[in-house]
Amino acid sequence: MVFEQLPNPIIIRRDSRILLINDIAKKQLLIISNNISKKHHLHIFFDKYKEYSYLTEKDTVHNHNFTLNNGEEKHYIIKSVELLFEGEPSILHSFLDISQEKENEKIIVRSEKMRVAGELAASIAHEIRNPLTAIKGFFQLMNREQENSMYYSVIDDEITRI
Repeated sequence: MVFEQLPNPIIIRRDSRILLINDIAKKQLLIISNNISKKHHLHIFFDKYKEYSYLTEKDTVHNHNFTLNNGEEKHYIIKSVELLFEGEPSILHSFLDISQEKENEKIIVRSEKMRVAGELAASIAHEIRNPLTAIKGFFQLMNREQENSMYYSVIDDEITRI
């Protein structure tokens, strides 16, 4: 059957009852039984969301997050299309797994934050280093004029350390 060969998870449902589900949907969504009359987490999903119009609107696309049985979070784009199945109105849901793209977005955001923090640190270091350089230069001029003070070497060392 062509339905089974499709590369994306596909579910056909009526209300909260799943009528047909392909193997990839069973695998990706961690459905543990081939008996689609059993209540599993997708039935619960459709029970929970059946009052929302996006699961019954014709030709809609929405994002949804699933937390799987193993605790892993999956992100899907769900395309919902109204159709006739066994002579009655039903809804076909096609799921596109975008979990990797969501993870990549998180990495990009984290990298951008690190880049901004690095630029801020460099800017702060620059703003501190410039006045210290001036202080050290004038201090060395003063130090040459008054060599009898024993505190000059301590102050010079500390400015250098800063």
